[in-house]
Amino acid sequence: MTHPNAALTPRHRLKVARLVVDDGWPISEVAARFQVSWPTVKRWVERYHPGFDGVLKFVWHAKQTQVYPELKRLAADGLIREQGEGPRGRRPYEITEDGLTELRQWLTVAAPDHSLRNETVLRSFALWLVEPEEAREFLSGELEYHRARLRGMRVLKQSLDLASPADRAALLGLEAGIRRLEAMISWAEWAIETVATWPSREEQASA
Repeated sequence: MTHPNAALTPRHRLKVARLVVDDGWPISEVAARFQVSWPTVKRWVERYHPGFDGVLKFVWHAKQTQVYPELKRLAADGLIREQGEGPRGRRPYEITEDGLTELRQWLTVAAPDHSLRNETVLRSFALWLVEPEEAREFLSGELEYHRARLRGMRVLKQSLDLASPADRAALLGLEAGIRRLEAMISWAEWAIETVATWPSREEQASA
């Protein structure tokens, strides 16, 4: 059975996100118009026009099922503590002195994990299995996605207060994200031009 959201290509998802972010449509109205769920529209908005939490996802993505057990573990280890109950039943946490000590050791002593997963590039290795037009459609969607993310990160960069130590450090991460996206955009533009020269599968078979 085909998932109801499958018909919405990356370009359509970008259009949905822009209706919310650029045109001010309520998420519920957009969800009803495109016959998708409210959480789905919210996820697309966050993907194409990320807030600061969305920016962090480009370096570290964790599912909700991973976050809460980890918070409980950190609290049990005395590295964070609850600050009471926040809006809508949320439980905000703050870091403890022991947590700060552990964090500083992680920043200065522990070796970084350089493993990286990029599904866009992974799929590119298998694009010879589809028609060139299908490959171009996929790459064009990725190009639009990375351009939208780049716009969002540039807006966030302009909003930083560089008098704040935390924002000065955030600039380092944002700039890394911006440069990575610029590289992916350049790659996608090149890949689209390259795929345009490929013969069709039928032409390839008869060659």
